[in-house]
Amino acid sequence: SPPPTHRTLNLLSSLFFAANIASLVTLSPLADSAGRRPVVVWAFVVALAANIATFAAGSMWVVLASRIVAGGATGVCYNTVVVSAIEFSVPRLRAFVKAGLGMAWSTGILLCVGLAYGLDGVSWRWMGVPLNLAQAVVLGLVVALFPESPRFLLLQGRTDDLMKLMQNVAMVNGAELEMNDNMSEFAAPPPPKQRHQPSISAMELAHPSIARVTIVIGLAQFSCGLMYYVILEYASNSVHKYAAAAEGALVEIPVSFLIPAVTNYIGRKGALKVLFSVATFGLVGVICFGESDSPAAAIFPLIVRFSGHGLSTVMYIFAAESFPTSCRNIGVSWGNTCGKTGGLVSEMFVAALPRVYFEVLAALNVASILSLAYIEESAGKTMAETPEQEPVMTMDVTEL
Repeated sequence: SPPPTHRTLNLLSSLFFAANIASLVTLSPLADSAGRRPVVVWAFVVALAANIATFAAGSMWVVLASRIVAGGATGVCYNTVVVSAIEFSVPRLRAFVKAGLGMAWSTGILLCVGLAYGLDGVSWRWMGVPLNLAQAVVLGLVVALFPESPRFLLLQGRTDDLMKLMQNVAMVNGAELEMNDNMSEFAAPPPPKQRHQPSISAMELAHPSIARVTIVIGLAQFSCGLMYYVILEYASNSVHKYAAAAEGALVEIPVSFLIPAVTNYIGRKGALKVLFSVATFGLVGVICFGESDSPAAAIFPLIVRFSGHGLSTVMYIFAAESFPTSCRNIGVSWGNTCGKTGGLVSEMFVAALPRVYFEVLAALNVASILSLAYIEESAGKTMAETPEQEPVMTMDVTEL
């Protein structure tokens, strides 16, 4: 069968992106009520089924439907994996864990590009064979090895499962589980009203105790996503698309090694302020030199892209540490949704403000920096520092 046209590929990409955003809003609460592990497993199963349907589809309508389903499942799966990995990590390693997951994602994309190049000249459906086989193998590993989050188990009062999990973690690390005073409290049964969590919804983010965090993270993520995708489009229009991709990779790869260490040294808020400031500097440079023939015209967009990639990494950690376990997955999804919404509207944004869109982006960055003053730093807590029962956001405020 003939390969999809360029217009069809753009439509598939847009539908995948839109479904990804929609699922983060509607399905992410499941990970806060049912658990991280079941959501990851079932999202992986649905994504695999949708991918199989894509390459076996007999009509373009089936392909469109399968990409919508795959986009939704992929969004929920990746977001929940990031949250679970952060909950397993000590504070000083969380940024490194997120950077590692980002590198794994980028590596998967590169492998797909290489596979497509290697199968050039044959039917596009043949790509489904190695891709789906590889995904089936990974699914088997997820089912066998992916654990539930210890913080979710703690919140649910599943203390026996929690202690077994912590013992396994200690064994894998060649250590012994030390029961200090706080850890011994984990074994205590929770109050009756907290043994069964009520259904969690996105409305938890409007709770007075975290509403300000919700607003600031939403603004910062939207600004970051909008800026990143605008500069991507700007760079691809300025040079050959493959050259732009290569330049971007050379700029973004160092971020994965530099940003985690910087984040630990100056703090989450400090890193965000520095990166937004550097991005604003890059935008000002684009405004001043973007139309010139000087090397600065090529350098400043790369500075913006470097900062945008770093902001995305830090924002994931900051959001995960700012929201309580009872609604952490929703909170991280909220930030992710705002960022991807910025990407989704980037072309319309440029079209609506053709002469001043870089100036508006710079203003949004400044607003994001100023808004950070209204929320506290997020240093994160170890398991031993976590209260026996974190507040359940659906309880009456007087009971928190």
